Amino acid sequence: MPKTTAKKKKPAAPTLATALTKRPDVKEKLELVNDSGRAVLVQEFSPFYVGAVPLIERGKAIKIKSVEDVSQMQEAREIRLELRQLRIAADKTRKRLKDESLRVGNAVQGMYNILMLDVEPMEKKLLDDEQHIERLEAERKRQLVDKRTALLAPYKVDPEMYRLDELSDEAFQKILQDCETVRQQEIKAEKAAEKEKAEREKKAKRLNQRKDVLLELGLIKGEDEDGTFYAHRLFNEPLITMLQIVTLTDSKFIETITILKKKIETAEANENERLKIERLKSERLSNLIEYGFQMQEGKFCCHGVCIEEADLTTISNEKFEKVIMKGYAAFQKHKKAEKEQEEMLARVAAQEEQDRKAAKERELAPDKEKLQEIADNYMEGLGVNLETDEAKSIYQRFVKAVGDAVSQLKQDLVQL
Repeated sequence: MPKTTAKKKKPAAPTLATALTKRPDVKEKLELVNDSGRAVLVQEFSPFYVGAVPLIERGKAIKIKSVEDVSQMQEAREIRLELRQLRIAADKTRKRLKDESLRVGNAVQGMYNILMLDVEPMEKKLLDDEQHIERLEAERKRQLVDKRTALLAPYKVDPEMYRLDELSDEAFQKILQDCETVRQQEIKAEKAAEKEKAEREKKAKRLNQRKDVLLELGLIKGEDEDGTFYAHRLFNEPLITMLQIVTLTDSKFIETITILKKKIETAEANENERLKIERLKSERLSNLIEYGFQMQEGKFCCHGVCIEEADLTTISNEKFEKVIMKGYAAFQKHKKAEKEQEEMLARVAAQEEQDRKAAKERELAPDKEKLQEIADNYMEGLGVNLETDEAKSIYQRFVKAVGDAVSQLKQDLVQL
């Protein structure tokens, strides 16, 4: 008998309950739906799961090691095609169930929407009825806050510092009174400050005007240990102090300025007169010096013509000119006499010099004639015949030296 081989028994498919126990992920998904939904899922998908488990186990057992494992390749193809058919059937079931779920979901949403069309408007109306008093109270508080904020606007306060919607009328009136008190104090302080500023500006303007008056009088500002003052170049003491300038009344200041003006005018007139006298004295001194006058024992004299120093600023121009002309005439006479004396002395000196030269010439005449003869005849006896060039060169130098000496001798004879 031919030997028969026993077919391998397929492993028994596990029950769905066993699978759910071993697969937490499946259990988790089933717990997302209620009992009826869970029953539908188990009923619809358990056949696919039961069919897939043995195929998966068979697929795990296939181990192809070479191209000769044709039978296992064939078995792999069979298992794949069965799994493909199972997957396609499961996908159809999925789409069918999902479509049903969508239709149910849409129906559920539609029923809910119909209900809300009736319920929501009524619910809102009832909520409005319920909150009617609250809205009226909120509107009252809003209007109260606006009103109180407007009342606080003139004051330098932040309305948010207060719970304006909760304050009683008495408390809010107290706040208004306090704000008004502060504002009145600020207004009073501002007016006082403005008044003080105006007073300072008035005083400063008056002070500047008074300083201008003093400057017009030629007064200059100074400082000492007693404070600031104004003085004049013609006086060695302050004429008016800064304290007087600031504190004197207008009438008293005008009176003081009038007195100072007269005092300064008098001093300036005296100073001008003094300067005039000094200029006159300076001019007359220059004239005296120009015409030869010299100081002699408190007087200015020129060859016997004198004028007292004290009279330089007192005598008239006519008298002064007469003195000048008289002195100048004496000066000219003296100069003429001096010139004649100098000319006479010059003539005497010239005659004396001429006589001295004549006497010297007479005294030096014999010697001069002897020296002149030497100068004229020095070449005689110098003619020498020499044989050697060296001797001739020495002789030529000698002759030149003698010639130079004779030339100098002739120049000296001219001066002799």
